[in-house]
Formats: sequence, structure tokens, C-alpha cells
Amino acid sequence: MAAPTPTSRAGGHDRVLLPTAATRDGAALARDGVRGRLFVHEIAGLALGGTAEYLERLENDCRPAAARLGWQLVGAYRVAWRPREALTLWALREWRDLGRLHEERAAGDPALRDWFGYRDRVVRALDELVLLPGRMNPLALRDA
Repeated sequence: MAAPTPTSRAGGHDRVLLPTAATRDGAALARDGVRGRLFVHEIAGLALGGTAEYLERLENDCRPAAARLGWQLVGAYRVAWRPREALTLWALREWRDLGRLHEERAAGDPALRDWFGYRDRVVRALDELVLLPGRMNPLALRDA
């Protein structure tokens, strides 16, 4: 008898993620009140050897500016066996926060201008997804 065919997945690539120091575990996320109505998932394709600097600059340059605009870093990861990839996951409390990061970049926020200038130079491919949390997601922001 053949095994049943899974119906909940429609392709993709599995990734083993190696967390950076900026990545908090579940207990720390709960303690810090990290919650989101939506999440931004990014996979950045970089030159070989570029992930360490990219993730370090994300932590030091992008994260503080993004936090002022409602973006909470859930995790930043190197991808095992894919030394050209870095993956990040951000939680946003409100839909309007989605565009605020890019609006502030355009408005001239120096930290964001520097971050995006660097990112535009080093990222060779960027896959961005906006995700909605599932019903059982402990990070989901729910209306009372």
C-alpha cells in the first residue's frame, strides 16, 4: 500500500536554520511581548561568505531603526548547507507598519538609508513573504 500523498504542502525547500545572537528563544519572545498581526519573512541571497556581515549589520544598523517603526525581530538565521543565504523573520503589530520602514527610508532616516544602501549593494536575490499567523501561533496578536 502506498503512503498517502501530503496535501498541505505545495513545494518549497527545506532549510536548517542556525540562529544568530539576535534570535530569541520562545521564552524570551514571550517575556518580551513579541506578537504580530502579520509577519515578514525574508530570504536574502548573498555572495559566498557574506552572510555573517549581513546579519551583523542587520542586528546593529537595521534592527534599532526598524524597532522604532513597529518591526520586531523574531529571528535572524544563517542557513546550514546554503552559505549564501540569510533568513529573517519580523513581527508587525499593525498592517500600517508594513510600509513605514520604506517610507522612513525615503524620508531620509540616516540609519535606514545606510542599511538599505548596504543591502542594495550586497543582496543578489531577495525573497520576501508577508505571512499571517495561524490560529494556534503563540506569537499571533489577537483582538480582545
